[in-house]
Amino acid sequence: MAARRVSAYRALASESRVTLLRLLQGASSPMSVDALAEAIDLHVNTTREHLDCLIGAGLVSRHPEIRCTRGRPRMLYSAVERVDEEATSNRVREEMARILVAGYGQATASPTVAAEHAGFAWGDRLSSEADDSAGLSPARRSAGAEDAASSLAQLSALEARLDALGFEPETDPETLEVHMHRCPFYELAQESPEVVCSVLLGVSRGVLAHVGGPLTAAQLDAFVGPRHCVLHLAKISDEAPERALRVAAPARH
Repeated sequence: MAARRVSAYRALASESRVTLLRLLQGASSPMSVDALAEAIDLHVNTTREHLDCLIGAGLVSRHPEIRCTRGRPRMLYSAVERVDEEATSNRVREEMARILVAGYGQATASPTVAAEHAGFAWGDRLSSEADDSAGLSPARRSAGAEDAASSLAQLSALEARLDALGFEPETDPETLEVHMHRCPFYELAQESPEVVCSVLLGVSRGVLAHVGGPLTAAQLDAFVGPRHCVLHLAKISDEAPERALRVAAPARH
């Protein structure tokens, strides 16, 4: 199994969660919260909270134990394995092509706004699929969340979704910047950067809105370096009302 990027762990800012994930990755079978709590010497309730954050990031899945005896089954936890990168890359490109073809030839006041709306729907759908695979309900995810906790959940979920799409993101929770070191649509973005980058901005906003919390994607600086883009996040109350997208001239290679 390919190693998952550690910057998601930094976004969560918890060594205990890193330890839990590594423990699950090395386990030969799913583990219960009691076994995990004992293994890392934490209280069961604290361990369960850490697991919920890992589930929200798409790093861990939860499912009931299959048993033949009566009584409520235990919940078991497993590390989520990354899917085949080539297959994922193909699906990502197919989705982008579908979005662009769907908008081609249609009369719209702003193609970039239409692209952003399509990206938002895509991001929301990606998050719903991650919830389903992790056994996480929206009500459980957002109920009673404080700003700090929900911000971390948003950051980790956004990074997980962008990582799955192939952007190789690295999140800085202090500056609220997401540095993307690879673009799976680089060639297409060179030809139509405003539209393609608007889709990405919309995807990011869709993921953050789906998770729920104080953060939104405020601005995308595209092509700040060779294949390097920076997504700036901000609190919703601080966001300027206008949409922000800055695209530098892409370097030709």
